[in-house]
Amino acid sequence: MSVREYLRSHFVQVALSLLVFGSAPLFLIILASAAGLWPDSSPHPVGPALLFFVTVWVVQVRHP
Repeated sequence: MSVREYLRSHFVQVALSLLVFGSAPLFLIILASAAGLWPDSSPHPVGPALLFFVTVWVVQVRHP
């Protein structure tokens, strides 16, 4: 299977989109805090961290 065929796989596309949409909120909060744009200088974003954990865990499931 070539890389192009692999990336066109429905499973891979869903996994990559889950990874992007699941990790984006956490990384945006981290970057905004580092840039001084977030109201708290040391945030504890439990909700986005749990979302990140669940989506990364789901993405690690192997394709049958």
